[in-house]
Amino acid sequence: MISDITTGNSHIDAKEFRHWFIGDIRRWCAEKGEPFKPEKYKLRNTDNIEFRLGDHKKGEQRAGGWAVCSSSKAVSILIRGDITFKFRDPRDHSNSFTHRLASEGDYVMWKEDVEHWWETGEDSIILTVRWKD
Repeated sequence: MISDITTGNSHIDAKEFRHWFIGDIRRWCAEKGEPFKPEKYKLRNTDNIEFRLGDHKKGEQRAGGWAVCSSSKAVSILIRGDITFKFRDPRDHSNSFTHRLASEGDYVMWKEDVEHWWETGEDSIILTVRWKD
């Protein structure tokens, strides 16, 4: 139905939840202690998939250190810029993998049973999608 169309700007909408703009917004609101307003978020609220549009300055690093493991899969796609991802086994930090995204469209995909961290080499925009099987 026409009433089921949601529009917005991902840069603006992503500011509220650490660059995440589609996903389990009900849970994100609860984690922040804020009321969930379905009429505000409309189709952006889903527990099936999450989208993040990161707009990061040169030299920026992932806030909070290493991201912990989860039960999701993820893909990060470079829209513009230069970013290096580092991955490590949470049980053996010497078991690691580093990958640089330097050309528009470069991506890295991972199961979130590893920890990850990133750092930008220049101003960058990254689209990240997470989902569960």
